[in-house]
Amino acid sequence: MRVTDIREVLEAAAGDWAELTPAEIEEMVRTQFRSLWYAPLLARWLVDGHPVPARTSAVRPPVDDDVRIAVVDNFGNCKLDRPAADLPGYATAESLLVRNRLDGRDVPVRCYDRLPDVPLGEPGITVGSSGIGFAELVVRGGSAADLFGLRQGDRVIHLTG
Repeated sequence: MRVTDIREVLEAAAGDWAELTPAEIEEMVRTQFRSLWYAPLLARWLVDGHPVPARTSAVRPPVDDDVRIAVVDNFGNCKLDRPAADLPGYATAESLLVRNRLDGRDVPVRCYDRLPDVPLGEPGITVGSSGIGFAELVVRGGSAADLFGLRQGDRVIHLTG
């Protein structure tokens, strides 16, 4: 799999094949609507054969019962390495215990169908925008990474007792 960094790609494009202002780049980097702004540009540039900077990353299936942070995005949303449907209790909007790295406690976090259903300022687990059906740990209007002290690769949910 090839992974791109939005800022890196937009700055490369602006310096070579696209007319983008620094303000436009910043807006696209910071928006949560990447599928509306960035994805179509990236697709066009790839089809046109532009040298889009990217890194190769192996896709590995989970091998244990620990759900991990796959990616922390610009907003502090923690994209998990499992589809939401694979999390017990997700379909019934139950809470899952999430490991808080700041104090070592397991904190109950409720599951929600959609991001707008998560109460403002509260944590929730919902289907994210990064892949079909994958779960995200979010804080609506805030940063789940900051609230729980999380980084990419951290174990956050243990699926078996």
